[in-house]
Amino acid sequence: MKVYQSVSEFPGIKNAVVTIGTFDGVHAGHREIIHRLSELAKEVNGETVLLTFFPHPRMVLQPEDNDLKLITTMKEREHLLRNLGIDHLIIQPFSKEFSRISATEFVRDVLIKKIGTKILVIGHDHHFGRNREGSFKDLEEMSSIYKFRLEEIHEQVINHIAVSSTKIRVALLDGDIRTSNILLGHDFSIEGKVITGERMGSQLGFPTANIEITEPYKLIPADGIYAVHVDLGGEIFKGMLYIGNRPALNGKSRSIEVNIFDFNNDIYGRDIKINFIDKIRDDMNFENLEQLKEKMKEDKVNATLIVLLFLVSLRTNAQENELVYDDTKYIYRSLTEALVNPEKVYRLNLSRQKLDSFPDKIFLFKNLLELDLSRNRIEEIPPEIGTLVHLTKLNLANNKLVHLPKEIGELRDLVNFGLNRNVLEDLPSSIGQLESLEVLELWDNELADIPDEISQLQNLKSVELRGILFTEEQQKRIDSLIVKSARVNMSPSCNCKN
Repeated sequence: MKVYQSVSEFPGIKNAVVTIGTFDGVHAGHREIIHRLSELAKEVNGETVLLTFFPHPRMVLQPEDNDLKLITTMKEREHLLRNLGIDHLIIQPFSKEFSRISATEFVRDVLIKKIGTKILVIGHDHHFGRNREGSFKDLEEMSSIYKFRLEEIHEQVINHIAVSSTKIRVALLDGDIRTSNILLGHDFSIEGKVITGERMGSQLGFPTANIEITEPYKLIPADGIYAVHVDLGGEIFKGMLYIGNRPALNGKSRSIEVNIFDFNNDIYGRDIKINFIDKIRDDMNFENLEQLKEKMKEDKVNATLIVLLFLVSLRTNAQENELVYDDTKYIYRSLTEALVNPEKVYRLNLSRQKLDSFPDKIFLFKNLLELDLSRNRIEEIPPEIGTLVHLTKLNLANNKLVHLPKEIGELRDLVNFGLNRNVLEDLPSSIGQLESLEVLELWDNELADIPDEISQLQNLKSVELRGILFTEEQQKRIDSLIVKSARVNMSPSCNCKN
């Protein structure tokens, strides 16, 4: 990845596939944009360009507002984007002068003349230019004038939460590491330097490394004790991290300290990175140091268990052991452990696991409500899918499915069905039996037609058919079949056959 410290440094390239934004956190929604950016670059033999801004616009336009803290520093953001395969990263200094550029000037002078944009991909509800005056509608109008292709990536929803940097910041400030990590799509982390402390941890039998965070705008999670991974020059250790004012020790300032398990080296002055796994408890006061010491022993046991389960689930084969969480306790565990009480497993996420086939152990979880098998390489769904009769959400997007078994019609409680970006050639007539279905995602498939039985789906609210080639006659027929109250999206460009 080539990095440029302003638009003026960028030399311009042929077939630039561009996205713009602050990308704080480089979260799951951002990753969807970048994934699409890479796909389009391959299609047109182009290169990906990400234009971001620093400082954050709010820091410049509202300097009196000290409440804004960022999920990632610019250094962390650059590292995450590099790992996602961006070809060119432009970090444009944001100033009051730059903020006065109109939407039209930004598109004409920056995106077109300077960068040479051929395709522009933007996120949901994106605004730009002076006073955020530019919108997707404005971009649509300008795309025809300046001859660039435009795509908007829909809002990403995970566990019924719309992904946004704001929601992640709120979760972190509440100490909700599970939610923040799920929405991020990676572990939240902090980086700093190990400094000298008061050595009270050593006196208690739990020596800690005090961490100094140099960037004042970096978001620090809520006070409390956390299970963490500690990265020292690429070497990973388990540990527990404390954030707080140390009330039991009459502390006067906020401190960040980590106890690294089974570690006794001198690391003063070294750079350190902390990856947050989960929160153990809130900060507490104690009547004496002995109570504090006993609690820290308990904290270490809990932290060890949390980190151990995390490591086990990462190291095991995705088809045998995968991350599952219990609907009542929301505790991550391996699939093998879940088999002890399979009736208590309600949600299962096997997304992005490079699966070539449907894992048959899934059928042991008869009470599954939600199943995510998206972004794998699955070519066939077995007939036993019909035994998962409690499913309300089934995501099979981004696989290699050509057909669906007729038994899919047994999923009478299914509300949300994701089938986009497969190679489906047809749909079984039994799809008409999905009486609870409200959302049907079929975009970017190879469907020749839609079965008449879709007319039986009286609860449909949304049908996505973008990117599928239909004749005008077929489009009219489909519109006549689908319940009138449903929103049908045939794609902005229509994609009609002659």
